[in-house]
Formats: sequence, structure tokens, C-alpha cells
Amino acid sequence: MDRLSATRTSNPGSRTNEEQQCNYTRNHFQISRSAEYFDAKELQAQTGQPISVFGEVVLKELIDNALDACESAGIDPVILIGIATTEKRMRICVSDNGSGISESVLNNILNFETRTSDKAAYKAPTRGAQGNAFKTIIGIPHALGGGRVIIESLGLRHEITATATPAGTIDIGREATEIEERPGTTIYIDMPSCKANPKWYARATALFNPHAFIKLKTFVDIEFTMLTFEEESEKSDVFYKKIADCQKIKPNEPTSAHWYGRGDFNKLVYLQGTQNDIPIGEFVRQFKGLSACAKAKTITSQFKEFRLVSDICRDPIAIESMRLAMQNESKPLQPKALGAIGENNLLVRFNIGGRHWYKQVSGMINNVPYVFEILIAESEDQRYYFGVNHSPTFGDYMRQSQIKAGELWGTGIEGTLDNILNDQHIVIAHLIGIGLPFLDRGKSNLSLPPEMIASISGAVWSVAKVLHKEHQKRIKDASKAEKDREARSKTDENKTTIKAAVFDVLPNAIQAATDNERLPANVRALFYKVRDFIQKLTAKELDYGYFSQDILINYWQEFGRHRLIYNDPRGILYAPHSNNEVQLGTFSVEAYKFPWYEYNKILYIEKKGLWPTIKAANLHKKYDMAVIAGEGYASEAIRVLLEKVQQDCTIYVLHDADPDGYNIARTIQSETRRMPNHNITVIDLGLNIQDAIDMQLQSETFTRKKNMVKDLEFNAIEHEYFQGKLQYSSYGTKKSWICKRIELNAMNAGQLVNYIDTGISQAIEANLLEKKVIPPEEVLLKKAKEKFNDAIDVKVDAFINEQLKIDDLKDELLKAFSDEFDEQEFTDKVGNYLIENEFKTWEDSIQTVVNKKLDDIQEAVEGRITKLVMVSIKEAT
Repeated sequence: MDRLSATRTSNPGSRTNEEQQCNYTRNHFQISRSAEYFDAKELQAQTGQPISVFGEVVLKELIDNALDACESAGIDPVILIGIATTEKRMRICVSDNGSGISESVLNNILNFETRTSDKAAYKAPTRGAQGNAFKTIIGIPHALGGGRVIIESLGLRHEITATATPAGTIDIGREATEIEERPGTTIYIDMPSCKANPKWYARATALFNPHAFIKLKTFVDIEFTMLTFEEESEKSDVFYKKIADCQKIKPNEPTSAHWYGRGDFNKLVYLQGTQNDIPIGEFVRQFKGLSACAKAKTITSQFKEFRLVSDICRDPIAIESMRLAMQNESKPLQPKALGAIGENNLLVRFNIGGRHWYKQVSGMINNVPYVFEILIAESEDQRYYFGVNHSPTFGDYMRQSQIKAGELWGTGIEGTLDNILNDQHIVIAHLIGIGLPFLDRGKSNLSLPPEMIASISGAVWSVAKVLHKEHQKRIKDASKAEKDREARSKTDENKTTIKAAVFDVLPNAIQAATDNERLPANVRALFYKVRDFIQKLTAKELDYGYFSQDILINYWQEFGRHRLIYNDPRGILYAPHSNNEVQLGTFSVEAYKFPWYEYNKILYIEKKGLWPTIKAANLHKKYDMAVIAGEGYASEAIRVLLEKVQQDCTIYVLHDADPDGYNIARTIQSETRRMPNHNITVIDLGLNIQDAIDMQLQSETFTRKKNMVKDLEFNAIEHEYFQGKLQYSSYGTKKSWICKRIELNAMNAGQLVNYIDTGISQAIEANLLEKKVIPPEEVLLKKAKEKFNDAIDVKVDAFINEQLKIDDLKDELLKAFSDEFDEQEFTDKVGNYLIENEFKTWEDSIQTVVNKKLDDIQEAVEGRITKLVMVSIKEAT
């Protein structure tokens, strides 16, 4: 019924007969379901995530879409991520180099009555196939309180806003303007501030996509644009280069008939026949292993009464017969085709050089392949990284699965491993599969079949068993140590300080860490060996900070540093003109040769994130100045480097206006307990409090928990800022101070550049320093002569090439000897070479085989070249 009539009845004694006979009609109104995409509670169901992390939902979906767009276009992804956040608002931007979003696709996206996806009906190892991701992105700003979505693609800028009507439905506003056309798509999301972790998502995306180039920039200006990003192309908070070619199945590749069950295939055929009808033969040839006309004809010959997909799409018996016929005529795709990331790519992406364990397992369930890979490594980057089909997920995707991994039991991978890991371990778990059964629309919680869970559990045990054994040993050792502690403490002769214990075991620990002085080892690797060895001498726990910053330093001062124990880099030196970048660790500093003709100044900045701003302003080139981007206090390696170059360089330091910043300026030039004889001249550029106040920079409060360094001297206003207000803990035993500081980040990019520029310029003038490096006359003349000779060489080569048509000669030579390249011969020789030379790469092998072949035909090649050149000379004259 389209209409319902209802008669209101009442007590006859209280109403008239006319009132009793009056009919009221209730109308049926159509209310669009599109409002579900703009309601916060509904969006939680759509995305599977709470409102508080909607910023992360937007980041993930935009990045996934960008990667899919590039891969579908057959392009190595270049993904640029920009973000700016204020107290109340935020802007997220993701740009790609794909083929762009067409008007028709955008119209479908803005049709909230349907789900729009080129993957929803296909079974494939795709990042997402829900058909609602882009719609939720458009709805989230409105749901959080108001915002807009801007899409720039194919020369058009679409500004999309949403407003609610009194009926609770949504009106979508869209304004398009022409812009300069650029490759790919750029999407801006302006919305109220909420939780987002762009650095983590950039890092995780690069991890699961070694074929992608990822760059992240954090902006201060909330109105930043991608043009700003391009103008500051060298600035980046996070930067990951491509490290491998794409090995995965791309979003637009054919799928396999074996991946479809009856219902899935029925749905695909129906959608194809009703929305984009094509001949059945063409439909069949879209699948893996069935592109050959002969195979397609074998299948279609069984269904002669049907010509188009629309003819068969409503016949479930015929559809099922066609599915089985397609499976019979094609081979199931093996797991290796899914493209695991691989151990080497994971290690390279995170620069892991210590102990690690990797395992990859795969299998087929009903002819549908899957691959699972897991890596546990010792690393200071303490995080779990979970990924499904090359996309990071919101947490452990097996968090509802019971895992029995050898002697380990738990719920989910994280729950199984947590007890045996510490804050120095990283876990990467990646699953690739087709049609994986997600329990939520956010694609982050899986319900896997038992045989797959068993396979994954075996892989987890494979990488965890060593750590589990060590964990069990620590438990036993701790228990034994507890029993022995009281007995040892009773007699003075059995008392051993932890420092004495470390000194006692260090020689043997160094031997163990370096494999009997065969290979270098870092300080953390040495720490693990020391920690094991001292268990027999003391029950006290050894802290890494105390070991590396105190005990080991004392040991080196007394016995000398060991040549094979090194500190990891904690800073980078950027040269001004050669573009050299030097990771400043122990070994690199020892090997560093100062290029005195390139720079005569060094600026140390305590925040490495400021280097891109300085580089973009070309301050390093203006002043012939190297820049060292550090991480707070200058490491020992950095101070050793400054000692090496202080006679030839003026050293500047830039720091925050807080106690630590002032102390960084002190320790970089004066002796410390760690470097008792260190003493160099440094020009302190600031930031100091008075300069910051003069610039009207915003201060912030912080809690100081330690007494201020006695060697620092403060003026009245600095003392007011840094001394702060004393407070005590709830038990009255610990005290701290509420203080104020002003960080370098309080300056915008222009203020920072002007501040440094002015400071260096004034220092040069006040100290009569040289602004530019000018080498002695003999060096200048030598370089000039080399460049002159090089230029003559180029002109001669160009003239000869033009006169003799060298490129044509090369083409003729290649044609003449094309038969000498025997593909099978080269393949066999490359394989044999790698078997005999296990430390070489396949590229080394190719070069060796090619060189050998060229040696064999050298005489014939030279003879042919002589003839071709003589002919060209005659033609030229």
C-alpha cells in the first residue's frame, strides 16, 4: 500500500460524532540512506574505528587509494603527504602520480545511494573492496562538525561540502574550477582536529610497499597547498625512496576463476550483465589463464544459446556451469605470484642490522593461495606493524583468533608475543590473500580458516622460539638470582658492584660481540653480551643507558676504545656544494676527510627537522657552510668530528631557548665527563630567550624534573623562565618545577631563515671571518684547467658524433652482432656464476658474462667498427 488511513477513536462521551468520523492520512516520506555517511555513529560502523581516530581513517584510505591509482596505471607510486594541525582544525593532503579521477568516477563517488568500486565484485588481493571508502572520507568532515573536501585532478579543482537539511538528509555542494593540469590526483581534507599519526602511516606504507616513493611534510600554515609542497620539494619530515620493483598483483590485473565461489561468481556475472554488458567470450578472456581465444572458445562453445553476459546473468545453473568450466580450463595461481615483501626489503626499509628472525609461509585453500610473512628484529623502533595485502591495518588483524605457536599461547599475534618481547623489538606481520573474511568494514579484523591460522601460528613460533627460550632463561635466572641474592649480600667478599661486574666481563663480551674480533659490532650488541655475562657475578639489572652513557665511557677512558665497537649515527652532515651526506657514527667520523676547499663553517642544529628549511633557503651555499642535523645533544662522534675540523672551520650552534638547549651549546664546546679534554670555540647563534621575546614567539610550559646544570649561567629573564614554580609529588618525596621555554619550532620558516642569516652575518663581521671559501691560486688554476679540458672534450665528442653519425654506427654494429646474444646461453652462465660466487649479485654475474662474451668477439667487433668508421669518414668528406 502507498497510503495508510487511520481513524482516531475516543470515548463517545467526550467527543462529537463528527470528530469520531474524521480520517487522518499519514504520508510515507523517502529518506535517503546517504545520511549514514555523514553521521558520526554510522561512520564508526562503516570504518570500524572510533570517532577519536577519524584522522587516521582519512590518512589510511587516501594513501591506499593513491597507491591503487598508481599501480592500476602501471606507474611506480610517488605519494606526497602533507598535514597541518592547529588546536581546532587540521588539513590532510595526499597527492599521487596516477592517471587521475575522471568526472564520471567522481559523479559515482558523490552518488551516496550506491557503493562505487572497481574492485567490489572482483576477488583479488586488493587493499580494499568495500566500495564505501571515498564516501566515508567525504562524510567525516561534516560528521565531526564541518569541513570540506577538495579534489584536484585532470585540470579541475572540485570543492565539495555537505550541509544537513531540517529533515536530517544531506545536500552535497560541489563547485568546479579550472586549474593548471598536473599528473595524478591531489586531495585535501579540511576538518576538525582529531588523532592522526602521519609519520607512522608514511613509515608503514613504505614498509609494505617497497616499490613506492613516500614523502611527508608537516606544515605550519593550515592553508598549505600542494604548490607549497612543490616549492619546498627538498623539505620533508619523512622520506622513503623506492627500494624494489613491484612484485604484487596490481589492482587492474585479471583475477583467477579459482578465486570465486558460487555466490561471488554469480554476483560478478549479474553486475557485468546488467551494468556493463559484453559478449561472453570477452568476459571469459578477462580471467587469468583464459586470455587465449582457443580456451575461451572451448568454454563458450558449451553455452551456444547465450551470446552476451546479460543473456546468462539470470540463469544460476548456467552461471555455475560456466564457473566450473573456466576453472577446468585454467590452472590455479600459486602463492608466489602474490608477491611477498621479503626479508631483505623489510630489513633495508628499517635499516636493521642486528639480530632478526624472518619466516614466510604459504598455502592453498580450495585452490585460493595465501602468503604470510613475519619478521622480529632487535630495533629501537618499538612498534607492531600489521599489514594485509600491502596495506597497514588498524592494529592486530588476528586479535580475535586463538594462536598456539609452539610453546606460546595467546589471542592474536600481539597477545602471543607480548610477554617475550621488550622495548627493543619490532614485529612486522604481513598477510596476503584473496577474499579474506573481515569481521569489520574497516578491514582490520579477520576471521581466518583453521588451516590458515595453524600455518600462521607455525610461522610465529619459528621467529619467536629463540626469544622465548631467552625469556624462559631470564625467568629462571631471575628466580635463581633472587634466591642467591640474600646469600651473596651476607658476606663482603661476595658483594660485586654492577660497574665492577661489567668491567670484569667486558673483554670477553667484546670478543663475543665481534665474533672474536672478526666483525664490527655496535654498542647495543655489546650491551646484550655484557648483560648475559654479568649474571654469574651480580643479580642487579643492567640498564642500557647506564651502561652506554656511564660505565662504558669510564672503561674506554681507562683502557682505550676498542676499534671494532662503534656508536650508531645520531646526526647527519650535509655538505654545501657536493650534496654529500655523511651519517655521523663512530666509523664514518674516523674515516671522514675534511674537504677544506668546499666549506669553512659548520652549523650544528639540535633538530634535524629544520634542515630542509635551511637547505631550501640555500644558507649552506651562501656561506659555504656544512650543516649537521642532530638529535638533541651532540653525540661523541659529532664532537670528535668538530675537534678534527676546528682549525679550518668556524663552528656555530643553533638550539631551543630552554635549559637543555643552553646546555647543548655548552657541551658542544666544553669538556664533559665523557670527553674530558674536549675544548673548542663555538659561536652560539641562540635561540636565546630575549631574542625570542623580541620576535614575539609563543612560549610554552614544561615540567623540569632535574636540577639545572650548575655550569650554566642565566640572566634575570632566563632565570625567570627556566627556574619555574616548585611543586612536590603527592607523597611529598619528589620535586619538579613548572617552567617556560620557547622552541625553534615557534618560528615560521621565514623567521628561522632570517634569524640564522642575521646571526651568521653578524658573527662574520664581528670576528672578521671569511664569508666564502677561496682556495689558493694553484688549486683554482688546476680546477679551471680541468674544467676547460673537460669542456673541450665535450665539444670534440659532439662534433665527431655529428660528423660521423656515431649513433647510426652503433645501431648498425648492434644489428651486425645481434645473433651473438644467445638468451639461453646467457641465462645458464649467469646461474652457474652465482652458484660459484655466492657473495656476488645477479648484476655482477651479468657483467662478468657480458665481458667474457665481448672478449670472445672483440677482434670481429673491432674489425667491423673500423669498416663502418672508414665509410662514415668518406661520406663526411
